[in-house]
Amino acid sequence: MLSDHDLNRVSAVMVTYRSRPLIPQIVKNLQCFSNFVLVDNSANESQSVVAELSKLFSKGVYPHNKINRGYGGGNNLALSYVTSEFALIINPDVELNISSINAMIATADLYPQAIIVGAQIFDSRQKTQDISYGWRYPDNPSHPYTEPDGDLSTMFLSGCCLLIRVKPFQELGGFDENFFMYYEELDVCQRVIAAGGDCVLSANTYVNHFSQSSSTPSWRVSYIKTLHYNRSKQIFLSKYGYEKKSKLGLLLRGLGHGMSGLIHLGLFNSTRGIKSFAKAHAHLCLIHKKQNQEHKSIRFRCSLATFYFLGTIVLEDI
Repeated sequence: MLSDHDLNRVSAVMVTYRSRPLIPQIVKNLQCFSNFVLVDNSANESQSVVAELSKLFSKGVYPHNKINRGYGGGNNLALSYVTSEFALIINPDVELNISSINAMIATADLYPQAIIVGAQIFDSRQKTQDISYGWRYPDNPSHPYTEPDGDLSTMFLSGCCLLIRVKPFQELGGFDENFFMYYEELDVCQRVIAAGGDCVLSANTYVNHFSQSSSTPSWRVSYIKTLHYNRSKQIFLSKYGYEKKSKLGLLLRGLGHGMSGLIHLGLFNSTRGIKSFAKAHAHLCLIHKKQNQEHKSIRFRCSLATFYFLGTIVLEDI
């Protein structure tokens, strides 16, 4: 548990999605806090962690989520229930300890202009130091990771563990919900700096991240992640002027990925085929600006009539 002085200064905020296998780690993390808000984006109760966690933490806040609003939307919903000075946004596949939490709060106190404080992330699954900071997109540092000599002001922080100064963060509008998943932290860090705030990496804070374990692996999850990564990347590039594609450009890129998917399936490489179709879907749905169509649900159906010879994979049951 945190010290009495810090107990009421920070609330944990967590968004989960089909994360039942991670309940032991989630419980271990939430035990560090006296206040937390958890939003579950799972489609049905059998996949949700809320029922089990509410038995263990009766004082936790579990807002009802009618639709899956993604990472940013889920965190925005959770933050609307936070009354403390700080919120620590943590992924369900992150491993925390008290010293790390205290170090992040100490860093925030040292730099009152910092609206977001990040941690150094170690990828426990890949056994590598993750990219935890950067100064300009897309020129983020590459491996091997450069250990900072001390706290530093940066333009990018890893989104799996972020200490948020709640009031100024909400005044900025929180996370941009056009980014359903991926690139939210890049976007929000850009907006914090543009507003005159700061994003600071806490050099003395170390957090373990068990990458790609926040939801149960499957081809459907792979499709969803690939789709959203590419969709969010295009939105980010367009929003900040790095790259703008016309509707024709998006169409051609989407058709190209679709053709690639057919070739990979023909070669019995289903993994690459699925990812290529997801990339095609990402580009083609941007043509019609169907923002967060993934709110619907995700049962995949192939429709040659809709997607011509490529086929369309429709998200119906996220």
